[in-house]
Amino acid sequence: MDPGILEVLERYHTRMHAERSGPCVEAPGGRDGAKISACALLRSREVHGIFVDGTDHRSCNIDGTGYAYVMRFSRNYPSISNRPGENANVQKYIGLNNNHEGLKTSMWLVPTSDRKAHGAPVGITSGASALRLLVKAMAIAGQQLVNVLVSVDGKDVPRAAELVPQDEYRQLGESIARAEETLASAVSPPALLDYQI
Repeated sequence: MDPGILEVLERYHTRMHAERSGPCVEAPGGRDGAKISACALLRSREVHGIFVDGTDHRSCNIDGTGYAYVMRFSRNYPSISNRPGENANVQKYIGLNNNHEGLKTSMWLVPTSDRKAHGAPVGITSGASALRLLVKAMAIAGQQLVNVLVSVDGKDVPRAAELVPQDEYRQLGESIARAEETLASAVSPPALLDYQI
């Protein structure tokens, strides 16, 4: 992976971890002028299970239970690979939804004051399954790369063949190469594996 991208991801995850691991100290009077001088951050609720289905900006289903999104709630906070909608789109596209291998993901819900209720999804991570999910995703992407023909206008390939422009073919090949580098590294954290999926 490009060292610059890796550095940005590491700084982002380090900052997010630091912000979430302790109290949030605000300026005197609080950001809204109240008398609060600090606030405690609550950990998101984890729902761990098999990703069954999902629709970008609508809902996600983990182990047969549906969770409705709040439109664009988490757009600016998790990296793109961990946003619920993008994660759902990718898992469905490469056929990892409702998998029979038992590969599980964790969906993180906004905490609520009612212990019986749950908040909206704020992010999805793969955790311990990230390595196996990435290997499966790479196999599927590699097969797609082998099965397509490069063509400018499709006139030079059989009608039944799948064709793709040169730029898209090159981009998929480069993505697979970056994922292979990440897999080869002994120090790739699950968040980086998620990013490559």
